[in-house]
Amino acid sequence: MNMKKSISVIAGSVFAWLLVITITVQAGEVVVITHKNVSSGSVNAEVVKKIYSGHMTKWPDNQAIVVSIMEGSDAHKDFLKTYVNKSESQFSAAWKKMMFTGQASYPKNFASAQSIVDFVAKTPGAIGYVDAGAKTDNVNTIK
Repeated sequence: MNMKKSISVIAGSVFAWLLVITITVQAGEVVVITHKNVSSGSVNAEVVKKIYSGHMTKWPDNQAIVVSIMEGSDAHKDFLKTYVNKSESQFSAAWKKMMFTGQASYPKNFASAQSIVDFVAKTPGAIGYVDAGAKTDNVNTIK
């Protein structure tokens, strides 16, 4: 009887460990998306950081960049960590400062991946990000 309890505890621990590994592997996988009229060759990790830090406001063709986010989501946290190297509070504070000093408008905020994809698809110059598994028809994807 003692042996059966030990085996089920070990099996439960192994399952929990595998679940943690699966969650860890899935976290942090975001895809940057842009409107189709944005040349995907003009977007790389450094450009994304400049855009989301408020230091780049126009594409190389002089078109205005329309920044979109999914504040409060896991994708937002993962995106900021991967591309911008800021926490959510640092990101928000920096944009609010730019907004209140007249340097920029706060990024368009969306509640779901589908709404951000739809917005980017219909808005020339738009950029956003979604979880890697999201449906990204009608937009450019940059990994």
